[in-house]
Amino acid sequence: MSARSAGYDRTHVGEIVAAIRRGLRTLSRSTAPSVRAVRRYHSKVLSHESPSTVLATADALFTGGDWPARLCACE
Repeated sequence: MSARSAGYDRTHVGEIVAAIRRGLRTLSRSTAPSVRAVRRYHSKVLSHESPSTVLATADALFTGGDWPARLCACE
């Protein structure tokens, strides 16, 4: 099954994941409130995406991430 037929574009999801990870790397300290602030910002951006894109983004953050990325994925 191609990425397009799955309902999302893998390149686009990769760009979203990279932006979230960049936001997390800019934090001086990875505290729950600071990570949640990054997550809230990107949640607003993702609100215009398809459900399959949001789920693919969460999956990519969860499977390849540290605790801040996993927190963003789970919330």
